[in-house]
Amino acid sequence: MSSEDGVLVARDARGRVNLMRLAGSHYYLAKVEPGGVIVLTPAVVVPAKVLEMPEGLSKRIDEFLDDPSKGVRMQRPQRNKE
Repeated sequence: MSSEDGVLVARDARGRVNLMRLAGSHYYLAKVEPGGVIVLTPAVVVPAKVLEMPEGLSKRIDEFLDDPSKGVRMQRPQRNKE
């Protein structure tokens, strides 16, 4: 039986449901529709600090995520060997 056919899940003693057999994401937005249907939509959690980034940096990150092959690896500055 594939997950497309449906998989029976049951709550444990603490009311939790294990979704590991069904889903690959860690975070979901949950919504209860009329009739009791629960819809889970994969979500991405963005730390508040990222939202406060300067626009230029945020744009560079977005460009990298769109096409990682265009990324530039930065080198550490060389230490003086005295």
